[in-house]
Amino acid sequence: MRRNRLSEFVAGVAFKRLRAVEVKGRGSNQHEFNATRKMKELFGDADRREESCRYVYLNDDEEPLIEEGIISWYDSRRNKRPREEWRLYYFDNAVTDRMAVEDGFFAVAMRSGKIAVVVAKAGSSVLEHLMALFGIEENGRGGFLSQLIGEKQDAEIPFTEAELLQYLGDTPEDPERDILDSLIEPFGATFPEARILSDLARRSLAAETSPLEEPDRTLVDWIERENRLFNMLERRVVEHRLRQGFCESDRVDIDGFLSFSLSVQNRRKSRAGRALESHIAALLETHCIAFERNAVTENNNKPDFLFPGAAAYHDHAFPEELLTMLGAKFSLKDRWRQVLAEADRIPVKHLLTLDQDISPAQLGEISMRQVRLVIPSPLQIRYKEAHRSSMLKVSAFLQLVRERQERADRGAKIPIKIGLAT
Repeated sequence: MRRNRLSEFVAGVAFKRLRAVEVKGRGSNQHEFNATRKMKELFGDADRREESCRYVYLNDDEEPLIEEGIISWYDSRRNKRPREEWRLYYFDNAVTDRMAVEDGFFAVAMRSGKIAVVVAKAGSSVLEHLMALFGIEENGRGGFLSQLIGEKQDAEIPFTEAELLQYLGDTPEDPERDILDSLIEPFGATFPEARILSDLARRSLAAETSPLEEPDRTLVDWIERENRLFNMLERRVVEHRLRQGFCESDRVDIDGFLSFSLSVQNRRKSRAGRALESHIAALLETHCIAFERNAVTENNNKPDFLFPGAAAYHDHAFPEELLTMLGAKFSLKDRWRQVLAEADRIPVKHLLTLDQDISPAQLGEISMRQVRLVIPSPLQIRYKEAHRSSMLKVSAFLQLVRERQERADRGAKIPIKIGLAT
């Protein structure tokens, strides 16, 4: 599977930790930063005053805040040469209002020539994530650190980071556009059932994946392929609807436009969760593991996956230590608590997620509440070793439920059906 590279999207990044004088309500709130010589390589040596700029504020537990604004890059001594004093000046908006001391401030030079600003909350996992992505290594001096994106820092962009970069406003063309176009061609400008797109994603990668030998990598590849298929199909569907317009006679159908826009957002959110569950189910079936999807437990709760199934769960003669439940959430936020009440007979809950920005504090609370995270190994690398030790890889989780199933097969009275995906 071919992916875009960071250098196709970003030319370079300047980063600093915000000081009291640089944030609203603290000190003089000077609005401008003294630049370094290396920043000229990013933003050029021509004055760029009041250019349009996208501002983004990121925190682990919130939806991204995005504001369109303006920014200035200029030499404050242009008429007093030979000395130069380059400055980066920001203008007030909802993002800059949120800036706080020690937050990370990223001025991003896009390949398109635009400047984007990302502010990431101090202490957040998303801040560490961005620093690793852009190759930023702090030196304790407090000024701007600049990083050109090239051979030294030019990784492929996996889908989890592609979404993060899309907040900056530019989306490079998918390197597999022709392949993806041919795959979705039969759908025209309509969305198929979710399961059909999931199955198509898996079949299209049959020659490139090994669900038995590499379940972690395979799960990530399946999800990424479906995500890219969906994004391309969504653009086709949205473009078709926009060409139809939202006018009826002399009246603009504002309600119709808003309803369509809301449906696009809702489809994105609901599809991601259903796709993840579909690919997990396919992986479990490949490994001949018995399970039920959305089996009813206490108080009409319905865990995403119950092992080996509802019959065993409701038979109190069946050993509790051989029961397992797995929740599936594309990203966590605060929704991880939903799994706590989904199966009273199972004290330790398992929760599979693709989230790479879970804060250390949240990881501690999750562990304290006896929830064991299952995160594919390619996505665990963003977490520190101390945190990874409490996580399971997908392969380890499969081994756990397989061993419990084998023990149950030897002594259980309840017939166990393999791959029951109701």
